[in-house]
Amino acid sequence: MTEPTTPPLAPIRDYESLRKAINARWTALGITMLDLDAVTGFHDGYSAKLLRGVRHFGDMSLPVMLQALGVELVLRPCGE
Repeated sequence: MTEPTTPPLAPIRDYESLRKAINARWTALGITMLDLDAVTGFHDGYSAKLLRGVRHFGDMSLPVMLQALGVELVLRPCGE
């Protein structure tokens, strides 16, 4: 099995673009929301609320979601 294609890098300058980038990674992986809930340990339906903006990522949910999707945040100075 090959690694799913990761969406191209895009600047994330606000919460909405962060949520969209995480959602794009989930879509690229092709897993169901229920499977994502199981991997993260969230209760059924919570991942959907996070990815659709009904709930917001917090200091506990964001790192768990990033790990489940196999991605990490990297900060760099603007313009590099």
